[in-house]
Amino acid sequence: MRINSLIEQTRNRITEHQSQIPENGISSACYGSGVVEMQYNAFIEEQIALNPLMKVYSSLLEPLFSSFNSMVDNTSLDSFCKTAHQWFAQNCSLTKLRELATNLVT
Repeated sequence: MRINSLIEQTRNRITEHQSQIPENGISSACYGSGVVEMQYNAFIEEQIALNPLMKVYSSLLEPLFSSFNSMVDNTSLDSFCKTAHQWFAQNCSLTKLRELATNLVT
């Protein structure tokens, strides 16, 4: 009986949360660059506290994150896929990544 009660409570909580989501999904305005940037920075700080070597990786990730954030459009799934693919092609080739890493260490 206890498991059935937990299942029912979970279903009710899911239904409650789903009823709060707008019919067309969550607006992309909720996840503007400022929010994403704050979440990214908090994640990096947390990871550096766990592993100081993350500081080196974050130096490499920062320019990639910034260019992704400014180039990729999240107004629709189609637009997101198209601009994310373009960003990847422009920023994640081995040549570009080697150049980025070399600039960081010199």
